[in-house]
Amino acid sequence: MIKVLVFFTMLCISTATLSDEFELLDSRINKIDLCSIVEDTPGISSRDLGLPDISERVKKLYLSDILQASYGITESKALRITKFAQEITSEYSGFPRTKDVLAIAFIESSLNPSARSRWAEGLMGVNYNAHRIKDPKHIRRDPYFNMRHGVRILREYYEELRSVDLAIMAYNVGISAVRKGRTNHRYLTKYRREVSRFNH
Repeated sequence: MIKVLVFFTMLCISTATLSDEFELLDSRINKIDLCSIVEDTPGISSRDLGLPDISERVKKLYLSDILQASYGITESKALRITKFAQEITSEYSGFPRTKDVLAIAFIESSLNPSARSRWAEGLMGVNYNAHRIKDPKHIRRDPYFNMRHGVRILREYYEELRSVDLAIMAYNVGISAVRKGRTNHRYLTKYRREVSRFNH
């Protein structure tokens, strides 16, 4: 009788351990699947899936983990940049997605809010001269404002050109250049490589 009780006790413990392991595995798989569904399906939000708060947090953690692993930035910086991108892109349906913005931000600035070239400023490398920004101070000092402006530009280009690829290249060479048939496929290739990091 004692042996039978010991056997059933050990069986229960083993079953509970396996259950916990499968639960952890399922949560990891579900996290990735949830991110893919929300990111890749135009018009669908995490609220549509019935998990408005949890899913957004999961997606943020998932994307920030990739930023840390791929680009070697700190956890706090990765979370902050991901939060900015999520909040801003949530205002749009379809393009640009959060991962589009993160990919462009890396290409333009290596995720450095203080990045600066002759005309371009900040995380998104916003060209204040080309976009007729009268006061570029906010773009230099405020990463959130910089990203918001960059996302708005991407969206405007996409709405005019009706093509993600053309919108991405226009962000680099300018909308006027693309209208005249000038493109930059090297920039597009960089974008595709970086955005693919978030498709795992």
